[in-house]
Amino acid sequence: MLERSPWLPLALVATACALFQVAGVLQAPASLVAGSDLTEAPAHLWALWNAAHDLFEHGPLIREADINYPDGFRLHLMDPINLVVFAPVYWLAGGGPAGAALGWNTLHGVAPLVGAIGLWALLKRVLGPSPCLAWAAGLAAAIYLACPFFLLYHRMGRTEYLPALLYPLHLAYFHRWMRRPPGIDGAGIDAPPPAWVGVAAALSLSAVALGGTYLALFCLLGNGVLGLAWSRGLGWREATWRLAAVATLAVLPVLPATWALFEAWPTGKQTELAGGMWEFDDSEANAGTALLTALRLAPPRMRSDLDYVPYVGTVAVLLAAAAAWVRPRRALPWLVLVLLTFLMGSGFRLYLGAITDDFDGLTMPPLALTRLLPPLQHIRSWSRIMVLGSLAAAVGAAVFLAWCWPRLGARGPRLAQALMAVCLLDQLNWPYPPAWPPRNFSASPPPAMEAAVATLPPGAVVALPMDLPMLLPWGAEEQGLWPTWQLGIGRPTSNNFQGEYDHFVGTLFGQAVVSRQRLCHQTLASRCTARDLDGREQTLLAAIDEDLEENPLDDTTIKAEIASFWWDGYGGIVLAEEVEGAGGLRELLTDLIGEPTFDRGGVVAWNTRELAEWDDATESRLREAPIGDDAELADGKAGAGPEVQESEEGGVLAPGGVESSEQPP
Repeated sequence: MLERSPWLPLALVATACALFQVAGVLQAPASLVAGSDLTEAPAHLWALWNAAHDLFEHGPLIREADINYPDGFRLHLMDPINLVVFAPVYWLAGGGPAGAALGWNTLHGVAPLVGAIGLWALLKRVLGPSPCLAWAAGLAAAIYLACPFFLLYHRMGRTEYLPALLYPLHLAYFHRWMRRPPGIDGAGIDAPPPAWVGVAAALSLSAVALGGTYLALFCLLGNGVLGLAWSRGLGWREATWRLAAVATLAVLPVLPATWALFEAWPTGKQTELAGGMWEFDDSEANAGTALLTALRLAPPRMRSDLDYVPYVGTVAVLLAAAAAWVRPRRALPWLVLVLLTFLMGSGFRLYLGAITDDFDGLTMPPLALTRLLPPLQHIRSWSRIMVLGSLAAAVGAAVFLAWCWPRLGARGPRLAQALMAVCLLDQLNWPYPPAWPPRNFSASPPPAMEAAVATLPPGAVVALPMDLPMLLPWGAEEQGLWPTWQLGIGRPTSNNFQGEYDHFVGTLFGQAVVSRQRLCHQTLASRCTARDLDGREQTLLAAIDEDLEENPLDDTTIKAEIASFWWDGYGGIVLAEEVEGAGGLRELLTDLIGEPTFDRGGVVAWNTRELAEWDDATESRLREAPIGDDAELADGKAGAGPEVQESEEGGVLAPGGVESSEQPP
């Protein structure tokens, strides 16, 4: 059978990996989304959904959204290459939550299959017409497609990992472009390939780079190592122009995305929202701990599963090392790449004991590069480079199996099957076992959400609970449910994406909600320590505490805040009680502003128009201290209500410019 279908072992592993990614949604792929709502999956789903929804208005590189009302939201799309799969499925399915769910699930099901195609093409170049190609490809797939980054993908939900599965296809074209002969025993250099091979190598590299800044930087390092190794036998001039041709052509498609990155880069307070300068404590990023973890001598201790656990697989690395020993000319570059990715991804300092005044550890390459090139401080997770280490180890293992094959005779397939099983077992139980069955969540708002919003007057919605990563227990790093729900309910919302700088948080009422969410999670008390919060988060929490202490929330303050919401264009406050972080907020809001006007199906709403009842104390406070953009209230307009605007069709616009048939209060 393998003689007619040599790709069968590879196809079986790839299919199993694809099914693993989408196993949790097979019963309802048009309504459930693969992943967990306590990871970054909702945020990435929203990003792709928002970009696909407005594709013909804003293009694939910049997304705008009606969140963070009234300031709005505008930012580049991190991984536009994923739209190649997501957007067509989204539109063919009719858009909306069903289209978003199908697009997302298709993307995750297709990604391992694309990786398998790339592995097959790469190993045909590296191994040539080897009799063990079928089993070598299966072994490589068991190592790469089932590496910790993809087995534990559901713990993070970051779609920028998926384009890494395009990298093997690029390396296949790159190998041929550098005139390397196919086959493990090939010698010398091959005949010059046609120009289209160079173009394919460049475009495939561009596709990987369009998966995100991290992948672009890490693949640059990978191509540097392999490009130098594969230049052997070429004159320096030919090697230089071949490398330069691929690099130049690869940069051109990426330039528009680079322009979008800087053109839509937030300024002012929102710089932090987009991932501003990362103020890391390099003494905590201990490469010694990472080394012990990689050797399975110590369990991972950091709060984030993949950001600080650079694990490729002990068996895979040993196979790559053995291949470099027996076939150094062919396999040594792959082992070098494994070691380089570990040095880059293990941490900033190397030490095994306690830091002292006399010794604070050996400086590791990421810290040295960051000091040399300060813009690299934007790289928060150097350990993501280990996904390239997994690919290098997979190819090295395939080379070793090819070397063993003629020496084993009929026992070759048994060895291949045993190595596949051992590698899978190794990666399935370290550093964390993958969750089974895989989790899923709904892309649609709660069923009662539409009914709740329908009871509110026109205007934006104060969305609770807020998506504040600093207030969630570590492991529930962030949520993006409200942004996706905003696309479903069709109204502007107050929430910001990862935004501790929401317009809503700028109000005392918003700060009370922040304080209660923080209290509910006991973030500082039990779930993490002050060390786990970065500087801006601790500063914000301290500012909220100080503000609440100086400005206690009396009835007059609350009435003024609620009145300002209506005047700013908010039609209501909506609380989704089923969302992480909602505990205790219903009681707080009821104590502060009274009973809700809607309460059904886990969704609670308050009508801000009904709450904006004026009294002398409220009017006096607004005159003395205008809130937000309501400075005109201090000029004698308090109590007169928002200015009535007329739409082009002659209708009345509610506060915030939302058309309504009703008059403001």
